Amino acid sequence: MNINVNTNTGVYDLNAGISGSQSVGGSVEQQKMATVPADSVRYIKAGDTFSGEIVSLNDDGTVELLLGDNTKLNAFLSNNMELTLGQTLSFSVSGASDSKISLTPLYANLDGNSAVGKALQEAGLPLTKQNSDMVMAMMERGLPIDSRSLQGMASLASKHPLADPKSIVQMSELSIPLTEENIKEFEAYKENQYKIADSLDDLSKGFTEIAQKNLSENDKIFEVFFGNDNGEVSAALKDALQGDFSKIAEAFDLNEDELKAMQQQKTPEEAAVLPEEETGTKAVAEGKTQKTDITGHVTDDITLLLGKEGTERLSENLKEAGLPEALADKVKDGSLSADETLKLTKAFLDEAGKGNLGEEAMINYPKLLKSPEYRLLLNNGITNEFLLNPEDVSDKEKVREYYERVVKNADKALEFLNSTGRGQTTLSQGMNSLRQNVDFMNQLNNVMTYMQLPLKMNENKAHGDLYVYTNKKNLSKKDGNVSALLHLDMQHLGTMDIHVQMTNGENVKTHFILQKEEMLDFIEPHLPELDEALLKRGYKMHSDVSLNKEARDVPDIMFNRGTNEKLIQTTSFDIRA
Repeated sequence: MNINVNTNTGVYDLNAGISGSQSVGGSVEQQKMATVPADSVRYIKAGDTFSGEIVSLNDDGTVELLLGDNTKLNAFLSNNMELTLGQTLSFSVSGASDSKISLTPLYANLDGNSAVGKALQEAGLPLTKQNSDMVMAMMERGLPIDSRSLQGMASLASKHPLADPKSIVQMSELSIPLTEENIKEFEAYKENQYKIADSLDDLSKGFTEIAQKNLSENDKIFEVFFGNDNGEVSAALKDALQGDFSKIAEAFDLNEDELKAMQQQKTPEEAAVLPEEETGTKAVAEGKTQKTDITGHVTDDITLLLGKEGTERLSENLKEAGLPEALADKVKDGSLSADETLKLTKAFLDEAGKGNLGEEAMINYPKLLKSPEYRLLLNNGITNEFLLNPEDVSDKEKVREYYERVVKNADKALEFLNSTGRGQTTLSQGMNSLRQNVDFMNQLNNVMTYMQLPLKMNENKAHGDLYVYTNKKNLSKKDGNVSALLHLDMQHLGTMDIHVQMTNGENVKTHFILQKEEMLDFIEPHLPELDEALLKRGYKMHSDVSLNKEARDVPDIMFNRGTNEKLIQTTSFDIRA
């Protein structure tokens, strides 16, 4: 905590200054009796110390200090610290200028009669800021502060001197292993920097940019995120290039006879109906296409992803590079999904790059690879690999498979980045952070039931947390009673907390807590539908909704359990920890 002395208030005249010639030390009584003689401000220097009694606490965060010679200082508290009227504190001058003096409290000179000071003294520990913060954190959480407990916690904290002592206390209480990685993730969670969904845009964009450099990089990126399962499409495409549409029709659930008929109707003359300057590849070459940026959509609808014009440009690019026109037209009319179009385009690029489609395809395929449409397709595909479908959330096995896929993709991506000399890049750091996040969740799940739910909802990403209010030990009771919190951050609905409480394995109460007032009228009429749907599944259901604009974050609830058993200020729940 720094205290900045404001010399413009008239409360204290710097010209009457503070002398650094007298350093306050000794006993508490000696400190209280110390005086600070008036002298010129030029004598104030960093390291000087003095004491002052707090005589006023103001709403604007300032305090008034009475010094030993009855001189008053008006000071601003730049950090929160519990202070009371009449409390005497000692300070060190950390900096001085013509307009203000910056002060730092001397923890070694705090009132030795305080609970913190007494506890540390009895434990034989020095009264330092780190130790004081540690004791206060333990007291806040209702932990014992006897000598043995303090010495044990201080020993743990000493192994991680750069960590916040409060984090050490919280993690120890929750039985989370104290590793450097876990501490880093724990503090990121406390600062709301933990959401998988929030990191996906930069990660997907970064890998897409690498893939568009050349076919070799494209192959590696495709293998990292989609494996080698594109062989069926590649084989089907080879047959289609020879006029056999049977396998490609089966792969994409198309009508083989329709594809044959469409292809037979095309002639070289019909293929040249569009003026050359309006065709996709020519327009890209001349810079005449509209700029196509990543839309933020996460969708399997090719038209929604690329837009009508983008879909048409991609179709024309594929035609010019040699793709059978019947297939290119299926891309154009939206018959193929975004995922199917990505696989088809990737297979086509592979064949073109190998020289299997002739000289013209060899000339044109780099433009297709570097096109904004391919960028959108690949970016969308990579993002999808890190998202969970809402309908899969209720299936424990599918959620498990999702996390296995994330870990596998992250490991393969990091291996690729390291092998290509990109191990120290921002992209590598971001992927490593995501990997550590998942590892940390695994550690958490040894002591509590919690998972992130990065969801694909309404063609956009949405962040979700699922936290069960019990520890692993209590879950083994299987008494049919459980309380859980589902937290969602959605584009249109905003932040929504859904508290679910089930008793006796069948009685379910669901409370929706919204932070957007306009959403109340939207959600409330649909609650009977939810009740009715769960009633059909054998649950006795009751739902309601309320507004609270100051809902606590899920990590705050998780990591502070036991200190405050209220999910929302006005809503109390049964937390059976």
